[in-house]
Amino acid sequence: YRRQRQMCIRDRPEYVPFVRFEHLGDDAELALAVEFADWLQDMVKRYPGMRVYHYSDYEVVHIRRLAQRSHHPSLLAALALVGDHFVDLYQYVKENFVGVDGLGLKVVATRGAGFSWRDDDPGGLQSQTWFANAVDDHDEASRVRVLEYNEDDVRATLQLRHWLARLDSDES
Repeated sequence: YRRQRQMCIRDRPEYVPFVRFEHLGDDAELALAVEFADWLQDMVKRYPGMRVYHYSDYEVVHIRRLAQRSHHPSLLAALALVGDHFVDLYQYVKENFVGVDGLGLKVVATRGAGFSWRDDDPGGLQSQTWFANAVDDHDEASRVRVLEYNEDDVRATLQLRHWLARLDSDES
């Protein structure tokens, strides 16, 4: 979690960033991941049947990597939640759609679900540049841009989820 990641947890989108706009060493990265893991566990306690909808396995891979490396109880507990609470929409899309231009979140959410990002040119590579500018140059505009971009990813995931549910109900 060198930079923030977030997931859409409920129908009422709530963007909760977990980010430090600084270069993180291993200990600081672990502390930020534990902060996220503790928040996630609290959410599951408050909403026992909740589902964490995400697009691709990025979050799961990093939770697993950090949990296995650190053996931190909070990260191990968060990793244990994956099987029962996490839903990868990318897997569903990959199994049910063909995309001439790929099946990335930007393509599917824009062309299928009708979502649009606030940024004119959203993308992972661009967000890495904005994050680097936010950290290295202490650029406040880049910080805002990264946060808005990631919030839009959360909202796009929610809109994609609703679009897929409508398609599924139309076929029933």
